[in-house]
Amino acid sequence: MLFLLSVLLGALLPAVLVRPQTAKPKEKPAKKFRLAQLPLAPQIGVGCAVLLIAVSCLYVGWRVMLPYDLDAPYACLSIKMNGTSGMPFSLKEDLAALPGVEEVSAAIDLTDTYTVTSDKIQSSQMLADIWVKDNGKIPSLLMHNASKGTLNTTVCALPDDELRRIAADAGVSDEEIETLLAGDSVLTLWRDCYYDPAADEYYQGFQPDGSTLVEPVFAAGDKLSIQYQRYTGQDEAGNEVYRTYTAQLPIAGVVKSASNYTLLTTDRILFSGTIFVSTALYHKMFESAGSYFMEKEGYSSLNVKLSADSNFSLRRSISSIATRRNGILRADNYDLISQSYTEGTQSAFLVGILAVFGVLLGCALLVVLNLSAYEVQQQRLSLLLTLGVSPKKLVLSYAKLLLPVIVGTTLLVNIVVYAAVSRIVPIQSILDLIRIHTSGRVFEFHKPVGSQIMVSILLMVFWLSAALLPIFSFIRKKASKGDIL
Repeated sequence: MLFLLSVLLGALLPAVLVRPQTAKPKEKPAKKFRLAQLPLAPQIGVGCAVLLIAVSCLYVGWRVMLPYDLDAPYACLSIKMNGTSGMPFSLKEDLAALPGVEEVSAAIDLTDTYTVTSDKIQSSQMLADIWVKDNGKIPSLLMHNASKGTLNTTVCALPDDELRRIAADAGVSDEEIETLLAGDSVLTLWRDCYYDPAADEYYQGFQPDGSTLVEPVFAAGDKLSIQYQRYTGQDEAGNEVYRTYTAQLPIAGVVKSASNYTLLTTDRILFSGTIFVSTALYHKMFESAGSYFMEKEGYSSLNVKLSADSNFSLRRSISSIATRRNGILRADNYDLISQSYTEGTQSAFLVGILAVFGVLLGCALLVVLNLSAYEVQQQRLSLLLTLGVSPKKLVLSYAKLLLPVIVGTTLLVNIVVYAAVSRIVPIQSILDLIRIHTSGRVFEFHKPVGSQIMVSILLMVFWLSAALLPIFSFIRKKASKGDIL
């Protein structure tokens, strides 16, 4: 649409600027222009230029509008426990041993809320500020809920191999990893927080301009007090009975982001403040208080990644095995990826076709309007040649008259496009419509400045060529008739 508007504006301006200052009474009206009047050579040139732009639009549409990949790393089978009992711990190893299975990620999501506190949590100025400004509740940006001096969070237990890998990425030493696996320490997920004094707001996960890093409320080596109480009913005397779990455990390391663990985070949301524990520590928690939805220990979720050449029978076999062992296939992300790929391909192809038609229409309007301007100025050009103006000077003068309009309009359009992308239309909202998103996976969009410059230069050259081709054709006709040397 911007291209069509720029064509209409830019093509009309030369016609207005180069028309005679005073109209003669006996001047004949401009003849109605038809494309058939254009000589063969310019037709071929214009056709090649239009074809080049159309092919370029198809190429850009294919590369930019189709970010889908059928072999995406986060494509997997998501299996959840069926009912209130976990899936057997042996199911992870059994599924990993199947041919065609590349990786299996398992986790135990303790659905109850655990209360944690530490010296840094109690003395955190950030939490105190948010407590006052938000009437005692920390927004979901930081945590689900809060009370002064404590934070409410969730606990996720991981198998030893996955917990070892995440701890190593967080910079935990080998000795501390063994302590973590034994259940004598924990990992926490906490993204860096920043304070913007201009807006008087706290941000997490990204750093606004002018903001400063805030001291984290979780740091390696800090002692973390964990408490959980579950109401189990009343005793014979009518008193309320709770099953309680309390522990004082050190923090072995802090995980800054979970985006690198796509198989773990697929079909699961991990909030800042989530505590990662080993299965050994989970056993202690379960024995002390239990989990609200689990009557029997085991994994609450499994994500299975298959090889690219796997077939549907393997997925059916995995579903059957999981069903017999207290699991249920909650999401077949391979089907979701395939469906999204198909729908995205069709939508992007339709958008690409519409873009090509728009470009063709814009180019046709550009050619017609420039040739119409030439028809109006034909008698003036004849007069200038008769008075002795050289063809070269005539072409250069016409080009100098057009170039400021062409360059100025192109710059204006690019500025409008940049402002629309950067300020008016949030680019992430556009990406949400055309990309596949999973929890924990972040897509970055870079503005194609180089491509935009190349396209702008191409359009300017095409515009100038469409305006000068009739002039060259006119001069060639005059030369063939002997009117000019």
